Amino acid sequence: MAKDPPEPKRDGKGAHISGSRKPAREVQEPFTIRPPETDHGSMPNLKWSFADSHVRIEKSGWTRETTIRELPIAEDVSGVNMRLEAGGV
Repeated sequence: MAKDPPEPKRDGKGAHISGSRKPAREVQEPFTIRPPETDHGSMPNLKWSFADSHVRIEKSGWTRETTIRELPIAEDVSGVNMRLEAGGV
């Protein structure tokens, strides 16, 4: 059963989003749309989806990398999602 995406509304405050949306992502990360009342905007988003990373296509496969470029908090770590064909380099 699919969940409905969150709305930026709480306790009579806020309003419906009338512009473009990505409902599947909003369901995965509801706090980006409707943060808890205790949020003061000082906590950085520490999550990043490889789906948002640039894909580099090469002869024998592809790679997408997430570094400090996409996620400024990641000063000492990066991640790579890749697919290589058998025998690819």
